[in-house]
Amino acid sequence: MVKGLFLTIALFLFGIIASVGVILLIGTEDIAEALKNLDVAFLIPVGVLLCIEVCISTFRWKYILNSLGEKVPMKNMIPIWLAGNAFNYLSPVVYVGGEGIRIFLLKRRFNIPYYRGSASVFLDQIFNGLSVWPMVVFGFIIFLQSVSSDELSIFFYVLLAVTVGIFIALLWGLLRVFNRRAVIQPFLVRFNLQHGRVGSFLIRMENEMLSFRNVGMKLFWNSLLLSFARQTTILIRTGFILVAIGEGVGFNTLNITQLLNDVKDTVITSTSIYVSYLVPIPLALGAQEASQAGVFEILGWSAGAGVLFATIYRASEMVMVFSGVVILVRAFTTYAFENLWDMMKMYKGEVKKVGKVGKKIVASKKTAKTKKKNE
Repeated sequence: MVKGLFLTIALFLFGIIASVGVILLIGTEDIAEALKNLDVAFLIPVGVLLCIEVCISTFRWKYILNSLGEKVPMKNMIPIWLAGNAFNYLSPVVYVGGEGIRIFLLKRRFNIPYYRGSASVFLDQIFNGLSVWPMVVFGFIIFLQSVSSDELSIFFYVLLAVTVGIFIALLWGLLRVFNRRAVIQPFLVRFNLQHGRVGSFLIRMENEMLSFRNVGMKLFWNSLLLSFARQTTILIRTGFILVAIGEGVGFNTLNITQLLNDVKDTVITSTSIYVSYLVPIPLALGAQEASQAGVFEILGWSAGAGVLFATIYRASEMVMVFSGVVILVRAFTTYAFENLWDMMKMYKGEVKKVGKVGKKIVASKKTAKTKKKNE
């Protein structure tokens, strides 16, 4: 845990240096010029859309948790969601890590079993992914169509393949769950890991997920609809920031062709945001500025406006993160985290066991190949 903390701090400092480097590379004059064109009035709806996003995200999670037989008031789940979201942003890879915080706080505040809380969070993340990844794939496709071949590199095609692969994997896993077919258990049985503490925990969690199918496909479609509603809210928020910056996006409803182009540019911009979050740096510092500056230049806009967009986008999301940090601090001071520390050590031990099993399997395969060659 101490090593992880030092790594996070080191990556955070690296991100700050990278951000400063991008600003110096582009030039403060270009950014200052973009700042002069900023229309603050269009940023007011951004705060409202942030509140709507939090409510939709929390309600979707509550909806899933209710289907597993746990009734938790919405007003009590919002702080837990905010705490998990804040931890996600502060972890080296954005959108990863806050799940454990949500599960832990569910257990502490409402005595919901870890396996049931894990099932609700896991399903929540899958539904979220099923709305994010199609947009990312679509964004890549229209981005590749918007630039000439000499501006492309193999990097973009690799990212496109990865996004398509992740979406297919998420869809495959969810369809198996809703067809009451296990995903985790066959893997655990194959490597004889089902008897360990973590193995038993994962099996119970998956059984909770399988029970989700019993309450009907209506919940599946409602959860998916909520996910796309959340994604639409994020796209609209991105559009308002682009309009505020005043770089080529106006959403003129009287000109359908221009309106469609504005929507296309918004999707491309949102896709680049998600890609920058894959870089292992807290808050995507440096990565988001660089990606937006590059995308803005490709779209024929100002690189300085791209850096300004990244700054405003991050600043708006920091409103959610700050609220979550306050809740996290209160949680650390209220609850004794020794149990969480013990759980982390337990998982670390189980992971080592899995590694040993994997080494044995590899060794046995090598031995079998050697015997065949000798025969």
